[in-house]
Amino acid sequence: MRNFLTPEQIRPLKHLQFESDQLHSYIVRACAKKEIHLALERKQKWLSSYFSSELLNGYTHPNLEINWIGEKIGYGVFAKAPIAKGKLIGEYLGIVRQRRWWMKQTDDSYAFQYPTASWRSIYIDAERDGNITRFINHGSKPNLETMALLAGGMLHIALISI
Repeated sequence: MRNFLTPEQIRPLKHLQFESDQLHSYIVRACAKKEIHLALERKQKWLSSYFSSELLNGYTHPNLEINWIGEKIGYGVFAKAPIAKGKLIGEYLGIVRQRRWWMKQTDDSYAFQYPTASWRSIYIDAERDGNITRFINHGSKPNLETMALLAGGMLHIALISI
């Protein structure tokens, strides 16, 4: 039986946090490179502009709640009412870390690869720090898509309703 953290045990975040100032500086430099801008698809560029304010202000869709599912899955996020297609649900938040071979690996259940084109293995760790998106589970009929969007000079992992 897994030991699931309750929503109250998660340190709430409104924005990405970084394990070090050096990593933050690296991410800012990597996101400023022309390759990142060229790699974004047309839809990503448009949605980056459209959702920029929400991403920079720590928006999370107000129509969500966390409920216990069961011992196998733990907690999950549910909409209290239908959400239209194309709405921002929120940003996947946590501590941005660099994976190092000598460090204990985090529980990958709450790790999301940070989308920089780099030899570095950088990920968002939401095991103990994050927001409601940390409790979103996979499903056989997905109703969200994740997309890397550029806002405030940094990439953000946005969850958008489909």
